[in-house]
Amino acid sequence: MAFSYTFWFNAIEAEVYSLAGMIAALGLWVALVWRDKAPEAGSSRLLLLIGYLVALAVGIHLGVALIAPGVAAFVLLVRPRVLTSGRFWGALAVLAVVGVSVHLYLLIRASLNPPINEADPSTFERLWLVLTRDQYKPPTPLLRRAPVGFQLNEMFGQYLWQQYLMGGRGFVRMLLGLVPFALAALGAVVHARREQKSFALTAITIFFTSLFLVFYLNFTDREVRSRDYFFTMSFQFIPIWFGLGLVALGSEAGARLRRRQLATAAAGGVGLAVAIAVCVHGFANHDRSRYYFARDLAHNFLIGLPRDAILFTNGDNDTFPLWYAQHVEKERPDVSVVNLSLLNTPWYLKELRDGETGPAVPVRMTDTEIDRLAPVYDRSGRPLSVADQGVLAIVGANNWKRPVYGAMTVPEANWRRLGFEGRVVVEGINLQFLRDRTERQCDAGRTMSLLDGVYRYRGIIGPDGDRLRKLEVDPETEGLVQNYGAAFYGAAIEYVRDDSLEAAAHAFRRALVFAPDVPQVHIGLAAMYLEMNRLNDAEQAIADAMMRWPRMGELFKLRGDLFGLREDLDSAAESYRRAIEMNRDFREPYILLHHIYRRQGRIEDARRTLRDLLAVRPQDESAQRYLAEMERMAAPETTRIPFGTSVSP
Repeated sequence: MAFSYTFWFNAIEAEVYSLAGMIAALGLWVALVWRDKAPEAGSSRLLLLIGYLVALAVGIHLGVALIAPGVAAFVLLVRPRVLTSGRFWGALAVLAVVGVSVHLYLLIRASLNPPINEADPSTFERLWLVLTRDQYKPPTPLLRRAPVGFQLNEMFGQYLWQQYLMGGRGFVRMLLGLVPFALAALGAVVHARREQKSFALTAITIFFTSLFLVFYLNFTDREVRSRDYFFTMSFQFIPIWFGLGLVALGSEAGARLRRRQLATAAAGGVGLAVAIAVCVHGFANHDRSRYYFARDLAHNFLIGLPRDAILFTNGDNDTFPLWYAQHVEKERPDVSVVNLSLLNTPWYLKELRDGETGPAVPVRMTDTEIDRLAPVYDRSGRPLSVADQGVLAIVGANNWKRPVYGAMTVPEANWRRLGFEGRVVVEGINLQFLRDRTERQCDAGRTMSLLDGVYRYRGIIGPDGDRLRKLEVDPETEGLVQNYGAAFYGAAIEYVRDDSLEAAAHAFRRALVFAPDVPQVHIGLAAMYLEMNRLNDAEQAIADAMMRWPRMGELFKLRGDLFGLREDLDSAAESYRRAIEMNRDFREPYILLHHIYRRQGRIEDARRTLRDLLAVRPQDESAQRYLAEMERMAAPETTRIPFGTSVSP
């Protein structure tokens, strides 16, 4: 259990799940101690201790309460008369109140207006909203937000499968991955046969911390991050059955071989080997000895901003590092950070307005007006969330007196929906908001100076500028790393528009370092090399990309351009045909293939290619014009075929 993926991950981050898991495990252990002492006078005090721990843990995470059904069933099976005592229930109620009372400190702390004051629980009314998690109310489980099969298999099933992996590839990986679950299945059967009461305690607890949560939390199929951490407790209790399975194997082998001590040692050796294998397999993914990403991300977001800027961020991952940098290390405290997720809550907009989170953000709204905010539709029928209205209120009240930026982590659709299309320019990993419309999409010079000369990439990029492979990162961090690739890509596109091809190629190469799994970057670099007539470099770039995406039509189109520039028309035609096979709706290979056929005098093939294009794109004016020309003349093509110029990165 110690080296299972999620439990280990929780142990190395500043989160609530490790402590919650410890208290849950402690509660089950106390229940087992109580069973042994149940006949003794005063043993019910141990049950009261469990109740107190669960109530106390509400201040950490509500998930600890999921051990209550299993403990209750266990008590009913072992000594049910305990639950008929009014004195017991009275004491339990008092201890529960005492445990939950830990939250009262929030009234004191929130009243002092700390810079991070989530939900502002400075009154009993607001404190109650915090205790009931009003901000995070889950939707009704009866209306499924994703297919149940997806939630069980693609989410919980995948999370469970990744917990105890021991390495290997293909069939070996699958076989090794099944070992812990085979042991767990054996352990569960043995447990149910030999000791039904503690089996009920374990099984019910595992059920409520796994399948019940799948039903209750009702996750969508488009979650912003992996939700495996919600099931941490089930991942830590399932290994109880691993151990019991090993014990059963050792006992059976010892009985058959009449060498009980040797069999026990062998079973223990298997268990130790499994633990070591899981540890070795997962070490790189959990090694934080060279992990500076969150701190450097905050630095990079802040360092390039002008003084007194307002910066809109998206969620936890791009906001919490900024709060740390500003409030702990005092870096760029002049910047006002505005979290769009929290902007849906009235308390946060009030704190921004009143300067409790940092420099006051301009907002011309009273408390009453803020409290009345609700989702609406604007005059054009577009839906506007509370956060959308907050952004418009801030930008309007600011009236361009302070620079306004958005983090690149905010989806572009957000700004288009709010009417900022054509008024946002990439600047590093931030987006600058402009008063007037502009044709530029990126300030390439400023972006490259920040990316190549100012930003920090410790633990991600080595001194030679290449990606470090020794440090593995989680998918969420990898997604944030790709924002640097997106910034390089934006600069490259701007250089292409300015015909600065060498600068564009450099930007594309740098984008590949940060976003090697994004095909558009590979396509852009290859297209640049073709445009610069660096055919050998283009060939290598296309080949590298095809190793990753062997059935991508755009790559076959580029390879056709390469052959065409080398005057190998037959190979070019074959590549264009393959591009069309991969994507019937891809227009450019049809046009170029038609040009080749005309040049080769294959007039009927050229006509057929255009007709094929018109079958999927009947309104294509160029294809209609070319076909009309061919009906009038049957001469071969004599003009230069535009190889490599029809693909814009």
